[in-house]
Amino acid sequence: MKPSAPHPLDALTAALSTIEPTDTISTAGRKIILADAIRLLALEDGVRLSDDPEFIHDMRVATRRMRTLLQLLGQYYHPKRVKKLVRSLRWQAQLLGRVRDLDVLLEDLFSRDRTGLHHPISTAKAQRDRMHRKLVSGLASKKFKTLADRLMQFALDPDDLLANSAPLPVEVRHIVPILMHQQLAAVRGFDPLFTDDAHPDYQTLHALRIAFKQLRYATAYFGEVLGASADAFITEIKAVQDHLGRLNDVVVFADHLRTHVETRPDDEALKAALVDLETEASTLAQSFIQAWHRFNSRIVQKHLADALLVLR
Repeated sequence: MKPSAPHPLDALTAALSTIEPTDTISTAGRKIILADAIRLLALEDGVRLSDDPEFIHDMRVATRRMRTLLQLLGQYYHPKRVKKLVRSLRWQAQLLGRVRDLDVLLEDLFSRDRTGLHHPISTAKAQRDRMHRKLVSGLASKKFKTLADRLMQFALDPDDLLANSAPLPVEVRHIVPILMHQQLAAVRGFDPLFTDDAHPDYQTLHALRIAFKQLRYATAYFGEVLGASADAFITEIKAVQDHLGRLNDVVVFADHLRTHVETRPDDEALKAALVDLETEASTLAQSFIQAWHRFNSRIVQKHLADALLVLR
């Protein structure tokens, strides 16, 4: 009797291994993709069958992490292969994002005085149900199976384009310090836009939030080989992300309510809720300067410098 074929998740999990400083950066990237592919596939049943929105949130994070990694390290792999993976992950991220954004909106609406918010809530719930059905259909489609197959093939591919490349700097210990400082520079490049009496507009702050997300992911990817202070650095990044994330949510929520106010101009409770959101957005934008100065302080920047020192 032939033994049964291993479940794809079992095969992937058996192949997990830690990142080593002497790994080529391409090998390290495959290890990271492998871990996130396992997370994505393990969450499938929860996304399809559970009412818990955290399953969707966690799958979205895994998808984003893989997309960001391929954007950061794509040059070390076959371009066509990376392009196909990124395209598939973008499709998956869009399906997840449409549901997750409505989950966050509904959570905010439910946390408020619901007087005057019944119509926005019922509309958002109907949209959420519709988007979730599309997500479930996507998970059952050939496109998702293709994505899963591509991820497994990529993560388990033994072909290393960078093998035997010495004296070129291709190992984790050579590349990661450069990569981290590039991501940090992308964040700190926003500094001239901040003054004591002015802050960038919401769209620019949203772009800064994305730059912080990429810096956080890059730090987390290589946490296994970084010094202990990497955790403190990630904590500081998360504090900034939380501030900017809430600001972005509030701006999006305000836009959502504004469409309802336009169709129900006599609804005073609805207009009051919109004013609350607009006031919160303005307050968050103005107070962000304190979080920005803290992140750029020597003590926070030293966390990253110390974390990189172990890669000698």
